[in-house]
Amino acid sequence: VITTEAGWHRMADEWNMLLVKSACHLPFLRHEYLVNWWETRGGGEWNPGTSQLAVITATRDGELVGIAPFFSGINRENEAVLMFIGSFEVSDYLDVIAHPDDLREFIQGLLFFVSTDPLTRGKKLDLYNFSDCSLTPDMLEGIALQSVWRFNRELLQPCPVIKLPNDWEAYLSGLDKKQRHEIRRKMRRADEAGGNPHQRRAQARLDGQRQGGPRAAEDAVHFRRLGVGVFLAIAVRR
Repeated sequence: VITTEAGWHRMADEWNMLLVKSACHLPFLRHEYLVNWWETRGGGEWNPGTSQLAVITATRDGELVGIAPFFSGINRENEAVLMFIGSFEVSDYLDVIAHPDDLREFIQGLLFFVSTDPLTRGKKLDLYNFSDCSLTPDMLEGIALQSVWRFNRELLQPCPVIKLPNDWEAYLSGLDKKQRHEIRRKMRRADEAGGNPHQRRAQARLDGQRQGGPRAAEDAVHFRRLGVGVFLAIAVRR
């Protein structure tokens, strides 16, 4: 368990390298994003006096293979819990970080560790903002129900989804002939007028960032998709 900011900062490179290969590659899981969130606890969403880093990692032969980006704190029901760093109003989606082939093994080890380690034992997992394409909630449910954990899943709210093609040409090919013609005509007129206005705006934004302007993350607009909350609590066997 990583409980110090210094220890957490040292793993920035291997953190992001694993994220690229993970089952759920999300910008809200990048190391630099979560570090910035932690510095203000989501803009004051959580009390620094009652929250502590509790990042749980797994390695195999010295290689990082799994990350649970947790912190311990007191939730809105006044319960001692482990939650995702980034929870929950600011970050659209959150998750654990592991390669798809390692995800089940990592979750199994994670639940065992949380239920036995002195730092985490007795705390609930109060996990918000899974993407609807995340593999984690179903795996958590299956593994938890075969162990000492109780499991509860709640649907948060439906959110609009806009699915876009992978590139500009694919987008154009999906339009009807009249729309494609009109877009290309306007693009030609923009080029004739002195370059593509989209390129000029992008360059202006880049120049603004170099001069200390707003960060790209602050300029981004994100569409929230269907969210799923997962709650886990240790069931005491008598």
